[in-house]
Amino acid sequence: MPTCPNPASATMHSCPCTRLLSTLLVLYASGASRAAAEGAPPAGGEEKQAYEAMVLRLPDLVRYYTFDEVTAENPQAASRIGEPEPLRYGGPDAPAVVEGRTPGRTAVRRDHGWMEGPAVPVDGAVSVAVWFRKHGQGSQLGNHHTNGMILAQGDGYWSGLRLVTNYPQRDLQFQLGRPQPASAITAHSTEPVPDGTWHLLVAAWDGSRMRLYLDGLLLGAQEYTGPYTPPGSGRLRIGFAGAGIGSLNMDVDEAAFFSRALEPAEVLRLTAGGGDIPEALLGQYTTATGAMDRGDWPAAERAFSRLMEMADAADAAKARASYIGGGSAESACHFVAAWGRAAATWRAQRRRDAVAAYAAVLDQPAAPESLRAVAVRRCLYAERGIFDAVASAEAYRQLLALTDLPEQDRLEARLSLAERLLRDGDGAAAREQYELAAAEPAIGDARRWDVRLQATNSRLVEG
Repeated sequence: MPTCPNPASATMHSCPCTRLLSTLLVLYASGASRAAAEGAPPAGGEEKQAYEAMVLRLPDLVRYYTFDEVTAENPQAASRIGEPEPLRYGGPDAPAVVEGRTPGRTAVRRDHGWMEGPAVPVDGAVSVAVWFRKHGQGSQLGNHHTNGMILAQGDGYWSGLRLVTNYPQRDLQFQLGRPQPASAITAHSTEPVPDGTWHLLVAAWDGSRMRLYLDGLLLGAQEYTGPYTPPGSGRLRIGFAGAGIGSLNMDVDEAAFFSRALEPAEVLRLTAGGGDIPEALLGQYTTATGAMDRGDWPAAERAFSRLMEMADAADAAKARASYIGGGSAESACHFVAAWGRAAATWRAQRRRDAVAAYAAVLDQPAAPESLRAVAVRRCLYAERGIFDAVASAEAYRQLLALTDLPEQDRLEARLSLAERLLRDGDGAAAREQYELAAAEPAIGDARRWDVRLQATNSRLVEG
């Protein structure tokens, strides 16, 4: 680089160094702008590529759709492996292309529409892994019921398979169709799946047992040793498929199909974004998942608690070594374990302890949005019909912020918040919540008078 002959008197226009630097800056800026215009990968593109490479390396992968090439003008998606015929969009509604679960990914939004292609062959075992985000019941009702199809091949009732959610329960069902006079056999999860956040749903059948995972946690299982019934001329549909099931307003940004049942450790790797997970954590997760599969809730609670401890220790060691911590694979293991511990405690009918475990998730700023949305809906606790303020005031505020909270739950959440504030010594804030509760539409006259008395008594804490 040329040197400036007279640095003291050089100006922006006269100094050769400055002119060269300015030229380089202009070239860099124009190049960056051109790269952005041409669709250069944003930050996080390397992570996306690493994740997809991991999926493609998994044994027995037969289909893999990422929807990156889908546009409104050309709504079709080719599989990255196997089947040459792409999925094509169908239905009366125009598809919408939206941002996927991370920047740089593409998702397809549909309601009364679907992506359709050839059915996936199933020979005694199958796994389906779908990243999706639902936004509520779609425009089509299923046999006059509020439910929605996530994915199906065939009707999923007398043949093929399907993944379904119901409203207002927000549950999940993985069904394998069986010929008449029988009907679908179901692995069912009653854990409510929140709208508006991205989730990884994995449905796996190994020829003897069906398993249903959400965001890394086994939530439903069902024995089934019978045969798989091919759907005949039925095809694969992601989205609305009829057969007595309505439509779902949802986004999908990835779907993978395997000719075997995925192992628990593989499900955890997919959930954690493909990062390297220490073998000790994978082994402990497999132990905890086995306890959930057996319905041994105390053992599952202990195993997930141990996994939390191990993940925290591994994450802290990594942070000390490389100055990175939050967002690591170990951190993902921690939150899967936190959810597993709370869910196992809930299933063991220790509801007060479970609510406390769910509420503890909300007190962790790094908790993923999908888990926070699950946890907040579990924060109402009642013993013999009497609600107890187990969670923090912030947890109840988050619960009250939900726009789809039923009126009765909103009333109980507000009363729980008032009780928590009273216990925390904030009488003025408690009185405000009692007064708001007295105006809730779900409250009866007799209870309204009781709540107004509590509002008056809260003044004692103020003074």
